[in-house]
Amino acid sequence: MKTNRILHGILWATICNLAALAAVTLVLPDQIPIHMDALGRVDAMGPRWAVPLFGLIPLLLALGMLLYRRLTQNNPHTRANRRVENIVFGCLGALFLLLSWLPPLVALTGGQDASRLLPLLVGIPFGLLFVVLGNYMGTVRPNHYLGLRVKWTLASAEVWRRTHRMGSYWQVGAGLVLLAGSVAAFFAGGTVWLLAAFCAALLMAVAVPTWYAWRLYHRLQIH
Repeated sequence: MKTNRILHGILWATICNLAALAAVTLVLPDQIPIHMDALGRVDAMGPRWAVPLFGLIPLLLALGMLLYRRLTQNNPHTRANRRVENIVFGCLGALFLLLSWLPPLVALTGGQDASRLLPLLVGIPFGLLFVVLGNYMGTVRPNHYLGLRVKWTLASAEVWRRTHRMGSYWQVGAGLVLLAGSVAAFFAGGTVWLLAAFCAALLMAVAVPTWYAWRLYHRLQIH
């Protein structure tokens, strides 16, 4: 089945990624930066063998996707969203594969300029994720797994449809805000702009559509 081939492809990519991280670990110093504060400054060191652990995250995510697909394979509501699911899974898989390489990249530079590069390495992938997924949000059909699943959208197909149509524009806008914030933070030499952009993006992508769903639900007097 085509959709299962996609998920198995993601799984094999995460396995290869884990092996590559393990190989890179051999050339790293014994102690490496493993954590940075909100300003991008290294505030914790750890053994180099912590690096492959970051590769386990996308692997576990891929296994979770396969389990989810198996559990929902006969669910008509989720089957109607398979195309969007494949796009979501592919984007999330690529994002977490990319993020798993941040620790070795920081380690190889000794943490130098990490605060300068962090906005680009984190903000731009998340911004692109918002933009791509926002383009498909309006096509998601009612279900209990994907989309804005709140009381008011689940209670009415009309509220679901109109909320997701409206929300798709806000999510794309949220992605553009993240991209702009990432570039601003890079040139400003800090992460304050990135944190502000993340907060604004979450408000645009989640809070605004939720408020719209509540307002529309009561305006249509659905009970």
